[in-house]
Amino acid sequence: MKRALASLLLLSLATAARADSLAEVFNKVKGSVVVIRTAEQGSSGLGSGVLISPEGRILTAAHVVQVAESIFVEMPGGETLTAKVVASEPSADLAMLQLERPPTGAAKIHVRPVDLRIWLRELG
Repeated sequence: MKRALASLLLLSLATAARADSLAEVFNKVKGSVVVIRTAEQGSSGLGSGVLISPEGRILTAAHVVQVAESIFVEMPGGETLTAKVVASEPSADLAMLQLERPPTGAAKIHVRPVDLRIWLRELG
């Protein structure tokens, strides 16, 4: 019984620590999160992504854009731009988009590459 309680306590502490780290991630990226709308042969799709460069590179899930004929990205301020897929790794479910032009006044994510790898691993 003591072992089960100790395990439960450790699990709850680990969950709380993960929640704190995810809250930190959210605060760092919230100004960089974009809405991605896609169109393909009479249907549409919806997803999200993160602006990772001032030149207009967006990191998103590959399944969001893999069959898209048209991609529209809505920036946090409401500006909508078209984008195209410039790289995709379906086995990792990651894709890189390039906006038609740099966004006006959007904030790119401020993270080190090692942080991004950790967060991607945490989020599954």
